[in-house]
Amino acid sequence: MADRTQESGKRLEDSELISCCPPAVGSNLLASGKKRQHRKDALIFEQGDPATSVMLIEAGSAVWFRENVGGRRLIVKLEGPGQSLGLPAVVAGSPRLVSAAALEPLTVVEIPSSAILDVMLRDAAMATRIARIALEDYMKLLDFVMEVTFHPVSHRILRLLLRLEEQGRRLDVTLRHRDFADMVATTRETFTAQLGALERSGLIARSGHDVYIVNPSVVRTMIEEPYT
Repeated sequence: MADRTQESGKRLEDSELISCCPPAVGSNLLASGKKRQHRKDALIFEQGDPATSVMLIEAGSAVWFRENVGGRRLIVKLEGPGQSLGLPAVVAGSPRLVSAAALEPLTVVEIPSSAILDVMLRDAAMATRIARIALEDYMKLLDFVMEVTFHPVSHRILRLLLRLEEQGRRLDVTLRHRDFADMVATTRETFTAQLGALERSGLIARSGHDVYIVNPSVVRTMIEEPYT
C-alpha cells in the first residue's frame, strides 16, 4: 500500500479518538497504552473475542474482516495511521463483531478498554464524542454491506480508490490482488480484469506501482449512492 504521508512517527495526539479529548485526558489515554508490533497478515483480534482494548495505528495498515460460511474472508474496512481498531465493541460492551489483521507491518498503541470507559463515565460530553466516533465506524460497516449489495465490482473498486485517496494513500499493484479483491467482495481474477478495464477507460491511471483516480470529482458523481 503506497502512502503519501509520513507514517513513521505519526502523531497519535491528532487521531480522532485522542483529539476529541482535552489534551491532558488524551495524553493520559496514550500513556495508559502499550506499543505493539504486528507482522504482515498477523491476526490482531478475532470475531467473538472480548473487547478488552482499542488499538491506535501509528504506522502501517490493518483491515477489519468477517468470514462467510465458506470460510472466505470479506474485508469490510481498511484502517491506516491515526485510525483505531476495536472501538465500537468497547463502547457497546459487546464481543468483537469483526476480526482484524495487519495488511502490512503494523505498529499500534493498545489502550485498555477500562481507560476509555473511565473517561466516558467521568465526562458526559466526552462520552458523547467517543460514542459518535464508534457509531461512525458502525455506519461504515453498514455502508460496506450496501455497497456490495447495490454497486457493481467496477464501482466498488473506484470507491476503494477514493477511500485510499482520502487517507493520502494509493493502491500499490505489487501487493496481492487477493487482498484488494477481498476489500470489494470479488475474486482475484475479477478484480484484476476490472482494474485493467478501468485503466483502459481512462478513469484510473498508474504512476510507477501506484494506481490512482484521474478525476475524483467525476468519479464521485458517476458512482453516487443508488440508495439513500
